Amino acid sequence: GGSESDTTSSSESEEEIKETKVSSSRFATAYESSSESEDEVRVVRSQKDRTWSSITEKIAKMKNAKKNSDWSAMHTEFDEINKIIVKAKMIILTNGLPKQYV
Repeated sequence: GGSESDTTSSSESEEEIKETKVSSSRFATAYESSSESEDEVRVVRSQKDRTWSSITEKIAKMKNAKKNSDWSAMHTEFDEINKIIVKAKMIILTNGLPKQYV
Protein backbone atom coordinates (compact mmCIF):
# COMPACT_ATOMS: atom_id res chain seq x y z
CA GLY A 1 0.00 0.00 0.00
CA GLY A 2 2.77 2.47 0.87
CA SER A 3 4.61 1.86 -2.39
CA GLU A 4 1.70 3.22 -4.44
CA SER A 5 1.91 6.66 -2.81
CA ASP A 6 5.70 6.68 -3.31
CA THR A 7 5.37 6.04 -7.06
CA THR A 8 2.66 8.67 -7.37
CA SER A 9 4.76 11.35 -5.69
CA SER A 10 7.84 10.44 -7.71
CA SER A 11 5.92 10.65 -10.99
CA GLU A 12 4.46 14.01 -9.93
CA SER A 13 7.94 15.39 -9.25
CA GLU A 14 9.13 14.13 -12.65
CA GLU A 15 6.23 16.02 -14.31
CA GLU A 16 7.18 19.19 -12.44
CA ILE A 17 10.77 18.84 -13.65
CA LYS A 18 9.58 18.37 -17.24
CA GLU A 19 7.33 21.47 -16.99
CA THR A 20 10.25 23.51 -15.66
CA LYS A 21 12.46 22.42 -18.54
CA VAL A 22 9.75 23.28 -21.07
CA SER A 23 9.17 26.75 -19.62
CA SER A 24 12.90 27.51 -19.49
CA SER A 25 13.34 26.39 -23.08
CA ARG A 26 10.46 28.64 -24.13
CA PHE A 27 12.23 31.58 -22.52
CA ALA A 28 15.48 30.64 -24.22
CA THR A 29 13.71 30.43 -27.58
CA ALA A 30 12.07 33.82 -27.07
CA TYR A 31 15.40 35.33 -26.04
CA GLU A 32 17.19 33.87 -29.05
CA SER A 33 14.56 35.13 -31.47
CA SER A 34 14.79 38.64 -30.06
CA SER A 35 18.57 38.63 -30.30
CA GLU A 36 18.36 37.60 -33.95
CA SER A 37 16.52 40.81 -34.77
CA GLU A 38 19.51 42.91 -33.66
CA ASP A 39 20.66 42.99 -37.29
CA GLU A 40 17.66 45.16 -38.18
CA VAL A 41 18.09 48.91 -38.02
CA ARG A 42 15.94 50.62 -35.42
CA VAL A 43 14.34 53.85 -36.59
CA VAL A 44 14.22 56.53 -33.91
CA ARG A 45 11.46 59.10 -34.38
CA SER A 46 10.64 62.13 -32.31
CA GLN A 47 7.52 62.30 -30.14
CA LYS A 48 6.07 64.85 -32.57
CA ASP A 49 6.57 62.51 -35.55
CA ARG A 50 5.01 59.57 -33.68
CA THR A 51 2.04 61.70 -32.65
CA TRP A 52 1.51 63.10 -36.14
CA SER A 53 1.75 59.66 -37.76
CA SER A 54 -0.74 58.16 -35.29
CA ILE A 55 -3.17 61.03 -35.96
CA THR A 56 -2.71 60.59 -39.72
CA GLU A 57 -3.33 56.85 -39.39
CA LYS A 58 -6.52 57.43 -37.39
CA ILE A 59 -7.73 59.99 -39.93
CA ALA A 60 -7.20 57.48 -42.75
CA LYS A 61 -9.22 54.89 -40.80
CA MET A 62 -11.91 57.51 -40.21
CA LYS A 63 -12.13 58.32 -43.92
CA ASN A 64 -12.41 54.62 -44.72
CA ALA A 65 -15.20 54.23 -42.16
CA LYS A 66 -16.98 57.21 -43.74
CA LYS A 67 -16.78 55.57 -47.19
CA ASN A 68 -18.29 52.40 -45.74
CA SER A 69 -20.93 54.36 -43.79
CA ASP A 70 -19.64 52.77 -40.58
CA TRP A 71 -20.57 55.57 -38.23
CA SER A 72 -19.71 53.73 -35.02
CA ALA A 73 -16.15 53.10 -36.25
CA MET A 74 -15.88 56.70 -37.36
CA HIS A 75 -16.99 57.90 -33.94
CA THR A 76 -14.48 55.58 -32.24
CA GLU A 77 -11.60 56.84 -34.40
CA PHE A 78 -12.62 60.46 -33.76
CA ASP A 79 -12.60 59.84 -30.01
CA GLU A 80 -9.17 58.19 -30.23
CA ILE A 81 -7.80 61.16 -32.21
CA ASN A 82 -9.08 63.53 -29.55
CA LYS A 83 -7.42 61.43 -26.82
CA ILE A 84 -4.12 61.61 -28.71
CA ILE A 85 -4.47 65.38 -29.04
CA VAL A 86 -5.16 65.77 -25.32
CA LYS A 87 -2.06 63.69 -24.49
CA ALA A 88 0.08 65.69 -26.92
CA LYS A 89 -1.05 69.06 -25.60
CA MET A 90 2.48 70.48 -25.24
CA ILE A 91 3.52 69.39 -28.73
CA ILE A 92 0.39 70.94 -30.22
CA LEU A 93 0.90 74.18 -28.31
CA THR A 94 4.37 74.55 -29.79
CA ASN A 95 3.65 73.24 -33.32
CA GLY A 96 -0.10 73.72 -33.80
CA LEU A 97 -2.63 71.12 -34.88
CA PRO A 98 -1.70 68.79 -37.74
CA LYS A 99 -3.07 69.97 -41.08
CA GLN A 100 -4.81 66.62 -41.59
CA TYR A 101 -6.89 67.13 -38.44
CA VAL A 102 -8.18 70.58 -39.33
